[in-house]
Amino acid sequence: MGPRALEEWLFLLPRRFDDCRKPVEDFGALVVDQPTMLRAQLLSQEQKSSASGKPPRLLVRLRDCTGNEIAGTAFGGLWQHGEHLGIGTAVLMRATMTRWQDTLSLRIERFVDRRFANRIVPVYPGRASLPAETVRSTIAAGFAAARDAAHRRIAAIAARSGVPPEALLPAGWTWPQVLMQAHWPTSLEHATTAEKSLMRVAAAAALAAAAENLPGPNTRPVNLATTTSRAAALPMMLTSSQNVAILDISRAMCAPTVMRRMLVADVGHGKTAVYAVIAAATLDAGGRVLVLVPSLVLADQVTMEIQGWWRDVRATKVTSSDRATDAQRARLVVGTTAVLTRRLGEFDVVIIDEAHRFSRAQREHYVRPHTHLLEVTATCLPRSMALAQFGAMQTTVMRDGHATKKITTRVIQTDRRRDVTQRILAAVHRGEQVLVIYPKKRADEPANFSRDVASSAKKWEALLPGRVRSLSGDDLDTRKRAVIDDMREGRADLLVATTVVSEGINLPKLRHALVLDPEVFALTMLHQIRGRLARLGGVGTMLLMVSPDRTPEQIARLQLLEQIDDGWRLAEADLASRGFGDLDSDSREQSGFGSSAVFGRPLTMAAVDQVLALCPKLRVETPLQ
Repeated sequence: MGPRALEEWLFLLPRRFDDCRKPVEDFGALVVDQPTMLRAQLLSQEQKSSASGKPPRLLVRLRDCTGNEIAGTAFGGLWQHGEHLGIGTAVLMRATMTRWQDTLSLRIERFVDRRFANRIVPVYPGRASLPAETVRSTIAAGFAAARDAAHRRIAAIAARSGVPPEALLPAGWTWPQVLMQAHWPTSLEHATTAEKSLMRVAAAAALAAAAENLPGPNTRPVNLATTTSRAAALPMMLTSSQNVAILDISRAMCAPTVMRRMLVADVGHGKTAVYAVIAAATLDAGGRVLVLVPSLVLADQVTMEIQGWWRDVRATKVTSSDRATDAQRARLVVGTTAVLTRRLGEFDVVIIDEAHRFSRAQREHYVRPHTHLLEVTATCLPRSMALAQFGAMQTTVMRDGHATKKITTRVIQTDRRRDVTQRILAAVHRGEQVLVIYPKKRADEPANFSRDVASSAKKWEALLPGRVRSLSGDDLDTRKRAVIDDMREGRADLLVATTVVSEGINLPKLRHALVLDPEVFALTMLHQIRGRLARLGGVGTMLLMVSPDRTPEQIARLQLLEQIDDGWRLAEADLASRGFGDLDSDSREQSGFGSSAVFGRPLTMAAVDQVLALCPKLRVETPLQ
């Protein structure tokens, strides 16, 4: 959620500043793949439309101060750039030199209005319904009228946190100066100083919210006396990490405060077995348990596993197609979001599997002050990670898995499509299964991506007759079950799907994944897709195929998956890039910064540490759970 009141717009920080005071004028001074402010003479321009659903392109020819010429491409229609352009005139732009084989060209991110020459220009986040230029003009027009209210907002945050407002200021500055320099700085150094000051304000707000979000007293402790016997009845030997996790959670349910805990472990590390032991032991203690899962296929799988492990445990399944009439009386309910439309009564323990797939309102729908909550995930949400780091939510991290595997992840360009296709066909002929993820279900969906499951599945079928299956969220439950069964039984080798298959589904022969337009997905989602591979151990590959017009920031974010294969570390990186979300107890924001303080910047632990140094009492200390 973004700014609503006028003064909140002053807390929407630019995502960067373009320094137009000394642009480069010699193409020879440009560095390949490094964005640069550039001024050159425009020699020609030609708009190219696209029939594939992608945005149009503007092709230009430019000349530098030495007479050298180069071709450039700006994505978007002429109407987006024309007011800044004139044939034969000098144009200002932010561009990146790129190399394709032995040819150099410019990828132009945007042309800059000549009114901003010799100035430092703020560049704000934007979207289709609210372009960045509209954000800039809104802030500029409303700054004077909103400045006093913005100052009062800072004072209110400081009072709530207990941090003196002057302690958050740079030495010798005032709050009007901070707000002005945050948007229209006289130097890049002043912009950085102002931003750091406002981020300290955001940190103070987050710490105050976390302190108010502490779990209450444990009025219904649950003594889990049968975890050892339940674990011993499992068909596999638990790892040391699994045993420690069961012990941690058991102790937390008898602690002075009600349990609010995350169980974090990578895919294949046995999270289901851990929470299943907790659920079965809770039933033995006379309690009632809800297990919420994100998909029908996973609900089938969890129900089958629990009832297969312990014959005396009956799980009642509630999904869109399994609407059990006795669910209100059932002691163990396993369900999808269909449970949110039913009145199932109160539970002693609520377990959320693949917690990152649910909104906060969904996760806490059945949570009462006395309810113990266990969120289970491979990569926790930024908000949950922040609450854990601030002490308002306890964590159990399992590092050991049953199987040893190595998944190689690579970000590649679409120009390698033919090579990738041959690699996929070769993998299938070796008896390995492949998952191909597309961002759209059908070609007629209103999205800026030409690739979709429905049409792409037909192309793959032509290459692998009879060996291809497709799946999306629109498919009937009977079809979803049939497709997964075909993959498990080896009747199919290549699955073309949306992210509906990303959680909890066990396909033992699946070794490789290709994700098209991966930048539209959260890192947590991509890590979940990667977790489907080599479930029984061994090697696998995950390819993230991007279009050449993707920004350096988008590529850098995806490359985190090349560098990090641990879900907890990836969640920390996601926290750094997306922000914490709003930590207020009634918030629904899970990333970004919600409505608490500052918009447009993720809150860093460095800012939090600075505020804690100013006000140590904000450090949350909770009883050991």
